[in-house]
Amino acid sequence: MINKITKNKIKYLFKKYKELSKGKKKVLYDIAIAKIPEAAYNSNAIENSALTLEDTEKILLQDIIPKGTNAKEIYEAKNLAKITDTSVLRRQWQNGAGFNKSTITQSRAAADHYLR
Repeated sequence: MINKITKNKIKYLFKKYKELSKGKKKVLYDIAIAKIPEAAYNSNAIENSALTLEDTEKILLQDIIPKGTNAKEIYEAKNLAKITDTSVLRRQWQNGAGFNKSTITQSRAAADHYLR
């Protein structure tokens, strides 16, 4: 259970985040997309994946498969990246980011490596 002081601090920080993030939805989206390789690495590491963060970045961003990499781990990293990207897009749309297909295409251009 969260005590009242912690709960109030969380409310304050959330309010501050909302204030500071106004008009910056595209930047927040770009940051979220840039964090996908790290999120995939952390999630797979919990499941004892042998992939390093560097390996995960190579697979997702450069389409380079490090020597000796297990095919299952490659698919897990790529699939998690796809799911995360879809989740980020859905959240942005629900939060009123107002992305149209053109905006989404432009924002995802750098992330397309891992969406193949």
